[in-house]
Amino acid sequence: TLAGEQLQWVGAFTVQPLGSSGSFRVQNLKAATIDSYAEDMLPFQLASGHASLEGNYRFAMTPAPGLEATLPLLQVRDLAIKERKAKTAPVQVPMVDVHEIALSYEKRDLGMKRIDVQGAHVEVAREADGTISLMRLFGETSNEGKQVATSAPAPPPAPDSATPEQAPGESAEWRIHADTIQLSEGTVLAEDRSVKPTAKFALAPIAFTANGWSTDPSAKVQVDAQVTINQKGKFVGKGDVQLEPLGAQLAVELTDFALPA
Repeated sequence: TLAGEQLQWVGAFTVQPLGSSGSFRVQNLKAATIDSYAEDMLPFQLASGHASLEGNYRFAMTPAPGLEATLPLLQVRDLAIKERKAKTAPVQVPMVDVHEIALSYEKRDLGMKRIDVQGAHVEVAREADGTISLMRLFGETSNEGKQVATSAPAPPPAPDSATPEQAPGESAEWRIHADTIQLSEGTVLAEDRSVKPTAKFALAPIAFTANGWSTDPSAKVQVDAQVTINQKGKFVGKGDVQLEPLGAQLAVELTDFALPA
């Protein structure tokens, strides 16, 4: 394209069974290009950034729809996310590398060997009305607006209404998982504007590792975090976390953290 984006594809189509297989390579795919197609679906804006990826795939329409794909590496650079029409981006990620991606439509499974995030910078505030600024990226505006949006729940279905049957071989939900997620050199600038004077916290650098992460709520995730607070305080946490049943076994240490006077 005129923006320097490149797509390379080598493959073949088949009639019996109807489908296709091959390899592909995408270079320098702009975040703005993705945003232009996904603008109506995303409440936030992909303000900047670019991605490169390559992999192999196998797609079939018969006897049942199926897609298998493997990507050795997905690279994202200089990603910035902001509210639409806002001037600044509260989320900036200079580097993301996702290694050994495997997707299976039949199994409803998306797995990744490793996700490396380096230099992420996040600015977040608790506003005077108690709302969290980052939630505006997902379309939330205020506690009042949220209450209005949830005050009229949808009526339950009629007793005789038909429920669509699940197709044979389909699982109810996709399972997304990563063997290792590692964040290094992260920064979070946080403010509490509901108090006077405003409380400010600078969390930097942040180092965080999660092993065994999964959307399966019964998965036990091993976490290891090291955070510097306002240049002096140190937080260290290490252990296991599980959502269902909710529980955690963590060793936590907090030192040199200055309490407000």
